[in-house]
Amino acid sequence: RQFDRLAADADPDQLAAAVDAVRKLEGDDGVGWLYADAVRLVRLLARTGDPTVAGQAKARLAEVAARRPGWATVPALKGEVDERTGRPDEALD
Repeated sequence: RQFDRLAADADPDQLAAAVDAVRKLEGDDGVGWLYADAVRLVRLLARTGDPTVAGQAKARLAEVAARRPGWATVPALKGEVDERTGRPDEALD
């Protein structure tokens, strides 16, 4: 996914603008902006370690997974959240 490559080194605050742009293009029912927001939250978690952000990221990832169960990057991002929150065993699930 192109967004993943762009987001790898991006600042989460800058990603927020990209998320908003995708949401405007897709509308509230789009799944792309949900995914982009999940990526933004995971990047924010990497920076802050905030458990609230971890919960938000997992919730957003669950929304995406429910709508696009075949997207392989979703479990990978969930695993990253689990690792960053001290749950390496859950990261393997």
